[in-house]
Amino acid sequence: MSQDPSGGLAAELSSLRTFKGRVDELLRNLGDSEAAPERVADVRLTGAHLGTGFNAAHALYGAYNDVHQQLESLAKLLADQIELLGQAVHGSGTAYADTDDDQRARMWEIQNGIKQQYDPGRDPYAAHSASDGKGGL
Repeated sequence: MSQDPSGGLAAELSSLRTFKGRVDELLRNLGDSEAAPERVADVRLTGAHLGTGFNAAHALYGAYNDVHQQLESLAKLLADQIELLGQAVHGSGTAYADTDDDQRARMWEIQNGIKQQYDPGRDPYAAHSASDGKGGL
């Protein structure tokens, strides 16, 4: 970013296009990988895979299921955040008011979903953020 004569920041369009290209590539790679939210959700063990009739297998399956659900959420949040970043970069070349209503609605949908998943109890910076007056998400 460079400063324009009026004191505001002027975005370098070529840099933004390069960055958007990288974000688009990340989205393609994520969608094609085993970390894609749909693929993470599709691969799941059943309790019978770990054995039946003893408490350790039941406990192990419970732990596995909890971790798997968290991985599903993480994969979806990551994909959503990359999508949101891509849309933000795309929108930075134009005024927010010129952003398509559907894109704007999708950006808010992602933002609200991220807020719903946020747990300040798991955030090592939450206490610091609250005390500095800036708050969390």
